[in-house]
Amino acid sequence: MQIAQSIEIPSVQIRVLSTIVDKSPNKVISVCLKAAQVIEDAFERVEALDVLADKYPDIFIPLILESIKSVDNAFFQELLLSNLVANKLPDQFVPDYIQVAQAVNEAYYQAKALSVVVDKSPESVIPLVLQTIHDIENIYHRFSVLNAVASQRPSEIMPLVLQTTLAIEDMYLQTSALAKVTDKLSGLSADDLISLWKTMLHTLEQGKRVNLLLGIEAFVPAIAVLGGSTAILETVQSIQDVSRWWS
Repeated sequence: MQIAQSIEIPSVQIRVLSTIVDKSPNKVISVCLKAAQVIEDAFERVEALDVLADKYPDIFIPLILESIKSVDNAFFQELLLSNLVANKLPDQFVPDYIQVAQAVNEAYYQAKALSVVVDKSPESVIPLVLQTIHDIENIYHRFSVLNAVASQRPSEIMPLVLQTTLAIEDMYLQTSALAKVTDKLSGLSADDLISLWKTMLHTLEQGKRVNLLLGIEAFVPAIAVLGGSTAILETVQSIQDVSRWWS
């Protein structure tokens, strides 16, 4: 304990103390809290406190969330928030997490941070994500966030996901996005697929012909679920017929 306390760099001191915290938790935690107050860089402070958050979330997670507010880079704020959720966020801190995520000042990183907790609080998070989506200028970034939350409300969000996908101009990125859409569709229930199929066709018929064909192509696994191989063959035949009309 004395050797650890003699370490002059606070972040290193906390990491060393975390290895012996089980032997004298009250004393070690007290020393770590004092050391954390000395760390001026918010990112460094979060990383140091993070090593103790697993064992003592009630003490350290509020401090971590408060420190993340002071990080002056949206990318790093999202990185720290997402790492916190992935590893150790108890349910009672979800409202506090959402509040901090909403304070991230770039729409993409804010929505990305919120999407990480969608499984924990879908009714609170999804409306916030959908509000933020329109402020995300990069269309592929918009797609990635929508796709991350789509499984919670597929009939509502998947049409937006598909519509956003078809608006991606870069063909490589669009192909990559369509593959992710296809994977997502294959996991939906038959009722959701039927509802989505109706909505999707209405959306696609308003756009370009090529987008209609790409959308149907992405929906092939779902068509197989709904009608089997016969439905796929009939769809292919219908596309060929329409292609002849267009040519």
